[in-house]
Amino acid sequence: MLARLFPDALIATEEDAAAFGLNAVGDGRNVLLPQAAVGLFDPLREQGFNQWAWT
Repeated sequence: MLARLFPDALIATEEDAAAFGLNAVGDGRNVLLPQAAVGLFDPLREQGFNQWAWT
């Protein structure tokens, strides 16, 4: 059901979640997320977001 409601949603891996990747903050165009959440960078870029990482 969630995939139907949110077809463009990113799927975070367990590793990204453990790296606090789910604590990302965005303004609709830019996303600030932990540098260790490496699995989220490419999917965000593919959807047109600018990524900024913190360590």
